[in-house]
Amino acid sequence: MTHKPGDKVEIETTDGIFTGIIMPNENANTLFIKLSSGYNVGIEKKKIKQIEILEAFKETSKEKKTQEVKENKSLPTISILHTGGTIASQVDYRTGAVVSRFSPKDLLKLIPEMSNVANIKTKLVFQMFSEDMEVSHWSILAQNIADELKNNPKGIIVGIGTDTLEYVASALSFALQNLPVPVLLVGSQRSSDRPSSDAGINLASAAQFIAKTDFAGVAVCMHENENDDNCLVIEGPFVKKMHTSRRDTFRPINKRPIARVNANGKIEYLRKDYTKANGKFILQNKFSNKVGLIKVYPGFRADELDWYEKNCDGLVIEGYAFGQMPINKLDDATAHHPKLLEKVKKVATKIPVVVVAQRPYGLPYMNVYSTSRDLLEAGVVEGKMLPHVAYAKLSWVLGRTNKINEVKREMQTNIVGEILDRVEEDTFLI
Repeated sequence: MTHKPGDKVEIETTDGIFTGIIMPNENANTLFIKLSSGYNVGIEKKKIKQIEILEAFKETSKEKKTQEVKENKSLPTISILHTGGTIASQVDYRTGAVVSRFSPKDLLKLIPEMSNVANIKTKLVFQMFSEDMEVSHWSILAQNIADELKNNPKGIIVGIGTDTLEYVASALSFALQNLPVPVLLVGSQRSSDRPSSDAGINLASAAQFIAKTDFAGVAVCMHENENDDNCLVIEGPFVKKMHTSRRDTFRPINKRPIARVNANGKIEYLRKDYTKANGKFILQNKFSNKVGLIKVYPGFRADELDWYEKNCDGLVIEGYAFGQMPINKLDDATAHHPKLLEKVKKVATKIPVVVVAQRPYGLPYMNVYSTSRDLLEAGVVEGKMLPHVAYAKLSWVLGRTNKINEVKREMQTNIVGEILDRVEEDTFLI
């Protein structure tokens, strides 16, 4: 009998016996199955001795239409905008396919306690992995959030993939100013079909925070640690993904989180100076998609900036420590270094060049060393913010003006609190 996607099989190979569900992405050399643990494994076909079908997949009738969830007029309304990613996906173990789960019924089935917190309204904006998200998608998402604000929700949750979540959080912080409610970006490191999923707790904690807080602005709500105790609410420009797979991968950088919250609604504010609703909401969602981001490294050459000079309207360079670059000639091996300074100076006359520190913690102080002072004299802008924040901000500024002096001035202006004069105490590796 020939196997097909969705079949539960036992596969005998030269490496041992594997039991799982046949996945639909089989190719000429590899057969993929989903193990009972939720993990996928690829098996080389040349190693397969025998495949026994334990349970054949059977087509079922189409699912009944999603029933409308009744509104509780005593509860606030929270809008959830989905863009894709693990947070909105679940593996169908019968077909092996990843399916989207974003209707109110789906969410309340996953997190039934949310029905006691708020009325949930959902909308699909994108269905994509966050690594595929382009700068132009930031504009569309910001517009969708602005449109949703017209329905007067208590707050908005943006379900999103985690790989570029920090970029989106930064971009939305600039695009959505003077927000009247919280806009929380929520992701998941592990899909909801897995026992170790963080999706439910992240969403429930975000909903609890929105329902009870007076914070207004863009932030991220994700696990505080590997346990399922609490989530942290971290402002958009001060969050970074620090681990490939841990559930507490998103950490506050250089500034303390706004609050600690759990799925039961307990909120502990960690700062008193968080933003509240103040002033008229402003949507400025135009971004330039012609901004470059490049990292300096040992052996970095001046001609590596050629492409950026020709094709970009702005450039962010990640320098060492306080913003230094290899620009000093010391011996034969460093004879090419002065060419980099000349190149940076040339590029900075054509497009704005922002220099930031490669290290996430701490700030660049480009007046400390002569090397970085030379770069300032060459026309670069010192960026006291994380690289991805500088990238998002420069894209946003260039979406409004391409006059180089105006761009430089804006990059040195503290627009949404993204520029720090000093690092807050006790924020290293928290």
